[in-house]
This record gives sequence, structure tokens and C-alpha cells, in this order.
Amino acid sequence: SLLQLQLSFIPVPCLNITEPSVSFNNPWLEPWVPVDFSVLYDDDELCVLNKPSGLPVLPGAMYNDNTLLHIARKKLNNPKLNPMHRLGRGTSGAIIFAKTTNAAKSISSIFRDRKITKISLAFLSGVVKE
Repeated sequence: SLLQLQLSFIPVPCLNITEPSVSFNNPWLEPWVPVDFSVLYDDDELCVLNKPSGLPVLPGAMYNDNTLLHIARKKLNNPKLNPMHRLGRGTSGAIIFAKTTNAAKSISSIFRDRKITKISLAFLSGVVKE
């Protein structure tokens, strides 16, 4: 089969119930990606990471483990990191990660209300026609 599922139940003591948990192993080798990123800002509520070009932010297509989300959660030892926006795989730049639910709500409202400005720079080679 292409997908190997492992179903287990995780006890949640405070609720006195068990929650199902599903994990899987990739049946493919993920493409190489640059895994080095720098932390531009970090506090108790959020962090801003400098994403290199070639590294996808979120899982999808051929990428599951080789994503900024997965790598950052491991390297920064924080499974609750949540990206607040995305950058395309081929784009490098700053990306904001929330560390708490309150930070995620606040940052979401800033994006929703357009109180943040995104600036994109492009480097071109050759002759640009008007």
C-alpha cells in the first residue's frame, strides 16, 4: 500500500476519555530542501523566521517533513508553532509564527484588518521591456 497508517489512542486524563491519533510514514523520499533558517525575532508570544528559497512552509504535494513548519517545530522545540501567513516555496523572506492562541488571534486580526504592510523585492537579470 502507498500509505501506512498507525492508529493509537491517546488518553486525555482531564476529560477521562481517549482521543484517536493517526500518524503515517511517507512511502516516498521527500525532495531535498534547504533546512537552515535564522530567527529574526523571538519572544514568548511569537517568532519571526527567515525562510530560505526552496523550503515550503506547509505540508503538501511531495512535502510532509521537509517543511518550515515541521523543521521549525523540531529545531525550536515547540510543537505549537503556527505560521500566520505563507510564502511560496521559491520565495525567501520573513514569516511570522505564533506561539500561543492569543498571539494567533491578534496576528490574524492584524492581517485581516490590513494593518500590516508586506513588501516584495525582485531581482531581475537581462533587459526589462516597458
